[in-house]
Amino acid sequence: MAYTTIDKATDFFTNKRFTGNGATGQTLVTGTFPPDFCWIKKIEDGGSGEFCNFDTVRGATKVIQFSTNEYQQTITNTLTAFTSTGYTLGSYSAVNGTGDAFQSMNWKAGGASSANTDGSIATVTSVNNTAGFAVTSYTGTGSNATIGTGLTSKPAWVIIKNLTDNSTEYMVGHKGIATNAFAANKYMHINTNSSVQTNSSSWNSTEPASNGVIYLGNGSYLNGSGKNYICYAFTEKKGYSSFGSYIGNGSATNGAFIYTGFAPKWVICKTLGTDNWMLYMNNISGATAPTGSNLSGIFNRHNLFLETNSGGDTQSAGTNQGMDMLSNGFKLFEDNGNLNGSGTSYIYMAFGQSIVGSNNIPANAR
Repeated sequence: MAYTTIDKATDFFTNKRFTGNGATGQTLVTGTFPPDFCWIKKIEDGGSGEFCNFDTVRGATKVIQFSTNEYQQTITNTLTAFTSTGYTLGSYSAVNGTGDAFQSMNWKAGGASSANTDGSIATVTSVNNTAGFAVTSYTGTGSNATIGTGLTSKPAWVIIKNLTDNSTEYMVGHKGIATNAFAANKYMHINTNSSVQTNSSSWNSTEPASNGVIYLGNGSYLNGSGKNYICYAFTEKKGYSSFGSYIGNGSATNGAFIYTGFAPKWVICKTLGTDNWMLYMNNISGATAPTGSNLSGIFNRHNLFLETNSGGDTQSAGTNQGMDMLSNGFKLFEDNGNLNGSGTSYIYMAFGQSIVGSNNIPANAR
């Protein structure tokens, strides 16, 4: 049984489904905490809408999109203000279109940001070491460098975006890409379906340090001279977050099981080869009741998903296929290469809630 210091995961992460009203001033309550990092995605309206991503370090109205490679834009009628329990939306159709269904995903960092000089580049960061998450901004130097995030353990999942230049991909480092993902200078792009890439100018041949410092090469995607960047860094927290790898078995009826130590509420899987980033959530992929003779009575099959590298609607994994979110991990029911190809390697990212909290106390929220 996994014990955790996080007794209530919803104090740090929430999924929120809502309906847009097309009016300026809709205030959305996303949880009991002030969110510092927000993804908003239009779903199930028969059209499409890019992922719109906001954080408190860059500030309200500053938009980047995980599903494109565009630079940061200021759009005044998007997310107009952060509140103590959520945020206020403007009339922009990609975040608040009239009658459209949306999914809001929200993480808590540390609130007000502060200067950090742990690395060779001074940064501004909002960090929460209980939840293992930091939002960090910095300006590149064009030379090999380091940045401090304020985290007190080694980051396991890192996303960095060049905010200044258009058409620059998101850089993703992940501990499951290789034995030493960062040290091998390997990375992926969360906004494309491309496979693992290798470049000596990415992570400067060094994995992140135990004090949260991240190493950068001199490439423009991570550290161009005078360019502005935003970095989202996550460390693993037992019973709340898990970042790792698995190998698919190609079975649509008895697929791979991935142990996380908690009940996942949000999972992304990505093959190391060329295919999409598959995003499953407990409240978007409404549980289905398979009718097959060997599956009758199973009501935890989540068969709808989003692709973080796509602005499209939710998609179906197929009849009786998808992902079961269990009390201690997730199990796959899919023979497609994007999730569970036979012998195929994948990385995953998951957030959720452990059954048991600190001091052996059962968690008070699921």
